[in-house]
Amino acid sequence: MGFDLFRHDNRTAARFDDEVYFRATAHAWPLIVQALAAVGVLDQAIPTPSSEAPDRLATRSPVPGTVPEWKFLDNAGWHVVPEECIAIADALETVVRATRAALADLDDDERARLDFVERFARFSRTAAPHGGYAVR
Repeated sequence: MGFDLFRHDNRTAARFDDEVYFRATAHAWPLIVQALAAVGVLDQAIPTPSSEAPDRLATRSPVPGTVPEWKFLDNAGWHVVPEECIAIADALETVVRATRAALADLDDDERARLDFVERFARFSRTAAPHGGYAVR
């Protein structure tokens, strides 16, 4: 069990290639959600759209630069659109760079967690020009 993120133009090929596909186990995924919350990218106030809402999987937050939190709480196929991808990548890359600069003596576990967040940021950035990605 886990989360599979497929770039919008690559909805079926589960290749372990950070440019078209990103995978996180159910154990590792909370790190991504916590990082997104910490950098202020998640909109926790917007309600989940009803199943009858048109284009519900791509529902966006009315708050610029944020993404509805529920897009990352289950793997129902939510569509993270290009603008959301850029907001995610910009925020996470900034924090990763600052953390690496400020904490040069990271232990191996901390470095691995930071690398994982950085891979997710890179995947988000590369997915933006291809229509974003689906969270499954």
